[in-house]
Amino acid sequence: MKPLEKADDGHEGREDSHADRDEGENHQDDENSRIPIIYTRHQNFWDFSEFQLEQHQPLYFAFVRHPIERAISWYYYVRSPAYQMTGDGQQIEATVSIKALKESIEECVENGGRSECQFIPGMSIHRNAQNSHSSQLAFFCGHKPICDNFESGALFSQAVENFHRHFPVVGVTEYFNQSVQVLEAYLPRYFQGASDVIQKEAISTNQNTYKPPVSAKVRSILARNMSKEIEFYHFFSSQVFQTPGTIIKSWTNNSIIEIISHPVIFF
Repeated sequence: MKPLEKADDGHEGREDSHADRDEGENHQDDENSRIPIIYTRHQNFWDFSEFQLEQHQPLYFAFVRHPIERAISWYYYVRSPAYQMTGDGQQIEATVSIKALKESIEECVENGGRSECQFIPGMSIHRNAQNSHSSQLAFFCGHKPICDNFESGALFSQAVENFHRHFPVVGVTEYFNQSVQVLEAYLPRYFQGASDVIQKEAISTNQNTYKPPVSAKVRSILARNMSKEIEFYHFFSSQVFQTPGTIIKSWTNNSIIEIISHPVIFF
């Protein structure tokens, strides 16, 4: 993360010399070469070349999830006590009305009243009731204006291009353990021994017990306006993980597929 800090701290107006700065930057580079650093956040892809920092372009990996499951999960996540209650658990934050909290996604979709459960092609991805969580494509696309246009062809194309250029590994949530195995094989500096840790530490998954079943009818309604999002998800089922000239893992039957929805950055 040092390149980001260096870009933000603003050397203008400082009294130190170029030599001092060069020495400090070289020391930072030495530190980065010894210590693997991972930054994970709900953040769209950044192309460092836009800031003349292409020599510091990090390595990205991400996990994807079926868009319909993702939409349903987010709807009920923001209604869970963990999200709605204050830190002391004594009162509701009231991010939505009590009536809206009690409304199921089935009722929301079929009534078509609130924008929270409407996924409309052309809508702003980052300025709607779901915020950026309405689109998985946007996380891969980046920060260009085209990356804010839900279900657009330009959004899809940019996301696919960035995947090919900057994401050596993309895992699948439903195949979490297998995905971790691929990360171990492909990025051992960061993930060596991760599978053993998961098994020995009995790491729990984040499951929302307040999420009821959703009918096939409502899933079908949601899917009508998510064709690009769904296409992007299924796009991975026909891909392979590759290094120059070497196939790491092919995407067939029991092979790897997806995991989270935001990029993780390696420095």
